[in-house]
Order: sequence, then structure tokens, then C-alpha cells
Amino acid sequence: MPYQEILARAWHIFKRQRALWLFGILTACSGGVYGKLNLSSFRIQIPNFQGFEPNVNGQPPFPPEMEHFFRQIEQIPLETWLLIFLAIFLVGLVWAVIMMVLRSFAEPALIRGILKAIKNDHPLSVEEIAREGIPFFGHMLLFHLLVGGSGFILMIVLIGALGLIALATIGIGLLCLLPLMLLFIPLIWLVELYLVLTTMALVIEDLDVITALQRGWQMLKQHFWSAVIMGILLTFIHVIVSFLLALIIIVIIIPLAAFLLLIIPTSDYITVLLIVGAFAVFFVIILSLMVMGLLQTYLESAWVLTYRHFLGYPLDPETAALSVSAPEDMEEEAEEGEAPEEPETAEENPPQASEPPLSAPETP
Repeated sequence: MPYQEILARAWHIFKRQRALWLFGILTACSGGVYGKLNLSSFRIQIPNFQGFEPNVNGQPPFPPEMEHFFRQIEQIPLETWLLIFLAIFLVGLVWAVIMMVLRSFAEPALIRGILKAIKNDHPLSVEEIAREGIPFFGHMLLFHLLVGGSGFILMIVLIGALGLIALATIGIGLLCLLPLMLLFIPLIWLVELYLVLTTMALVIEDLDVITALQRGWQMLKQHFWSAVIMGILLTFIHVIVSFLLALIIIVIIIPLAAFLLLIIPTSDYITVLLIVGAFAVFFVIILSLMVMGLLQTYLESAWVLTYRHFLGYPLDPETAALSVSAPEDMEEEAEEGEAPEEPETAEENPPQASEPPLSAPETP
């Protein structure tokens, strides 16, 4: 398995085909395989002002406007909070559907664009790449609905089972299950690897969803260790980039958050400071999506090249051209100093295939 050549070729495609970056960013925004944006959650505790006491200077630690704001939050009835949570759930559901539709368009376009870049190294346009992915929109949407729905049902069942175990054993059962839960980490990783190969089969070989699921499982069994090693390499690259991105975010967020926490209690411009903080968070999100999108483009290129290698295709079209003009048996005779013999018929020495078409042959 030529791991180094695949990574180098993927880097060449990434640098050459900048139009692919847009589709990588769109895939990352919609929750691509390696484009998930994991931001830390922050718990905001609203202080209880019923027992509020001033500080040593006789002044409240918060400005009157902020104190009035918190008091208004405390007065919101429970029914209103339930309506707010229901509205948030509905908005999140609509957002998830929109992102699924976006990913069903962007991901196959990205994969087909990479295939076209492998065949022809000329810089592609956004229109060319989008046109390549449109025919696969329906199959990809059905695939995401099937996988996403199954994963959601499985998650609900798992959470319910864990909740029952926690209630029945007063939490002791969860501690006993902790080592078993740790085993789920490599299992989930292998499932993700299988879904990557299934996605490649669906788009590269132009298969329907059920056939692609079978083909992905076949590829995983036939090339298990090669796929696992490539997955580990790409996961390592993803972790390194994510770690560097996290360092950049920490450098931006922590000083700004400390500054706001020190200034807001004594400032008369609370609204302006909150707007500055909101813009900082927005900038961090955009930066994360940009970096993850670019990373998605590179990693997707590596997976496309890996899958084509599993199918028996060369990494570079020039390799295929050389294989047509100089077969292996002719090269060995040339090294020995003997003139290569002309084949008597085309059936004795059939020429090797040059560059495969964008759609690979149907699954046997």
C-alpha cells in the first residue's frame, strides 16, 4: 500500500484544485466525516438575586441594567421555558434537515471533483464540480437519512438503557460499565471507517444505497489492515490540525473573556462589550469551519485515492500511460539487452487500461 504516495498525491490535488475548497467547507459545515466542529459547551449559571448583598464598597457587583436583566429571567414562568425549549428543538430539527441536504449535495460533488482532478490536472471551476455531484444527490440523501435515522434510534435506545441501569443500581452500574464503554471508542471508529468506504463506493462506483453498503463491507474485509492504517494516518493528521486550531482559539478566547469579565461589571457600555464578545465567537466559528473545510478537502482526496487503489487503478494518469507503452515483460527484456518481441496477436499481450473513467465498473 503506497501510503506516502497517496498522501503526496492528495496534497498535490489540494494545492492545485482550489475550487474544491468550497465544497470541502460546505461538507465540513454540514457535519462531514472529518469536518465535525466540536466546540466546548459552556454552562451559564444565573445568580439568585433574592439574597443579593452588596460588596464591601456598598455597591452591587453588577450594574443595575444587568441586575434588572437577571431579575427578569428569574420571573419567566416554567411554561414559557418549555415553549422556548420546544422552539429551539424545532429550529434545530429544521437546521439538521437543511445541513443534511447541503451535505448530500456538497460531499458527492467534492468526491467527483477529486476524481475529475485525478483524470485531468487542469484547475476545475466551481460550476464543473457542482455539475459532477448533482446526479448523486438523491442516493446520498437517502444514504444520510438511513444512516442518520438508524444512528438516532440506536442513540435513544442506548441512552434509555443506560438511564434504566443508573436508576436500578443508583449509578453503580454505570461505573461497572465504564470499561465496556471505553471499548465503544475503537468500535465507533471502525463503523466510521466502514461508512467512509461505503460513501466512496456509492459515489465512485455509482451504486445504489443497499449495494454501496454491501460493497463498503466487502472492501473493508478485503483491505482491512490497509484501510485501518490509512484511517489511523488521516485521523492523526486530523487530531494535529484540530489541536493547533484549539490553541489558536484559546489564544483568542481566553484573553478576550478575561477582559470582558473584568470590564463588564464596572462598565456603562455593556451592550457594546457583549456585541464585541459575540463577534469574537462568530470569528472563532468561521475560522474553525474554514480550517476544517480545508482539512476535509485534503482528507477526502486521500480517501478517494485509497479507494481507487483498492480497485486496482494507478495513482497518477501518467503511470497508466507508461504502463501502456512499456509493459512489465517488455521492460524486463529491455534491461537484459534484448529487443522486445512484437506480440503476434492482440490477445497474447493485451494492452493495459489507461486512465479509468470517472465511474468505476459495476460491482461484480
